[in-house]
Amino acid sequence: MREIRATGHVEAVTTVQVGAEISGRIATVDVDYNARVRSGQVLARFDRTALAAQLAQTEAMLAATPAALEQAPPRAIVISRARRHSSLEPSRT
Repeated sequence: MREIRATGHVEAVTTVQVGAEISGRIATVDVDYNARVRSGQVLARFDRTALAAQLAQTEAMLAATPAALEQAPPRAIVISRARRHSSLEPSRT
């Protein structure tokens, strides 16, 4: 093997911006810095604790919606429907 010594500046030939569609805490990083990766390869995994809690809260709210609708006064529902229809009809003046 031959050794070469030089002074200078080294730059990457190709750089890539990496991002995610959600934000959160990273639980694991599955690749090493400067490692070659394939398209579709998992680079990191999110900590699912906060996401699972948010999902549970949303599912609970969704499950409670029919009960809240049943408990709503009938007049409130009728008024809401009347407003919805009146905004769609042209005025007759």
